Amino acid sequence: MIKISLVVEDIVQNSEIVSSALADGLLNLSAYADTIHPLVEEKAKKPVKKGSIVVALSRLQQRLSTQEPIHPSVEVGDIIVRAPLVDITFDRTSSTENLLKSLHTNSHINEESFLTITEGNREITIITTESLRNALVTHFEPNRPKAVISNLAAIGVSFSEAYIHTPNVMYTLLRHLALKRINITEIVSTYTELTFVIKQEDVETAFHLMHQLRTSGEVILETTDRGD
Repeated sequence: MIKISLVVEDIVQNSEIVSSALADGLLNLSAYADTIHPLVEEKAKKPVKKGSIVVALSRLQQRLSTQEPIHPSVEVGDIIVRAPLVDITFDRTSSTENLLKSLHTNSHINEESFLTITEGNREITIITTESLRNALVTHFEPNRPKAVISNLAAIGVSFSEAYIHTPNVMYTLLRHLALKRINITEIVSTYTELTFVIKQEDVETAFHLMHQLRTSGEVILETTDRGD
């Protein structure tokens, strides 16, 4: 037998807005019960009284109010912006993997170069400064890039180690960008740093959003290509 409480919880948790409103005590339980009544009966595969839905919502509200918020408050420290960047992707083959091992010995790459490498199951993506594009493509010859995306920038933020065990920190930062319809080409993360690779045209908006969360640290704008 399908429990009404589980059906109601499933419906509520499919909507961030409803979940947040319920947890904050802002949802009219009776009105919302009317709204989802047909769906509850459909999922439960039986007639359901409105009162049962209200009771389920009330109990769920009590439980949600004691949990961590869906999007917790996040404070960032350093903000670093780097541009212009290029995103280059190769198919992951034995040839590209062998050439990847020697990439850091390439004379064009130095300790000041911005370089991130992500190895997936089938692809290798490298994000670097625009001035290193030709050197990097040449390094991987005769393999040809699968995709090349130019006119990019990276906006990176640092945060306290205390957030490592806090659910939805990354989601909260992503949400700020998503609400402004900023497309994220890549995400690069380390222990206490998160970097979003976006279009250069979106840098000003993204920087403003991240700066609103900043409480300490430095702001570094590396808008000069230092790949050479």
